Amino acid sequence: MRQIRALLAEGELLEIEDVLSGVKEWNKELLVMSIMDQVFRREAENDISPTVFDYSLDLDELVRHFIRLKLYVRRLEFGLPDELQDELYGYCQKTGVSDYLLLYILQQNVFFQKKVCRELSGLFIRAEGKDSPRGKLYRNLAEEMAE
Repeated sequence: MRQIRALLAEGELLEIEDVLSGVKEWNKELLVMSIMDQVFRREAENDISPTVFDYSLDLDELVRHFIRLKLYVRRLEFGLPDELQDELYGYCQKTGVSDYLLLYILQQNVFFQKKVCRELSGLFIRAEGKDSPRGKLYRNLAEEMAE
């Protein structure tokens, strides 16, 4: 764990995968770090900015960030009022959440993915207008998903 914290502090993000590959006992922090590393690699491959590590290079902050984002996304699944859903949009704007991180959470932590994609589409369209790229992205994903 100390080694990962040191790599984060030094900004040596590409070294994290090597450390994680040697882990024998996993805990919540290491699991989140593994997820963030996977998302970071997808972002880097596709030249996406900001990345998950632009939010913070502190492991504890990254864990809190991931859990908070996951809870916000799960709100969409339960059909909570727009005012509560709008908090997700504000959080995404404030923290620079990439679609790769949202998609990871959607794929791994949501049961009703099509519904949440439709809700995300509506959320981004309400906030950014009908031509919102993110709104279109999630609308298209919802349309591609089987019933």
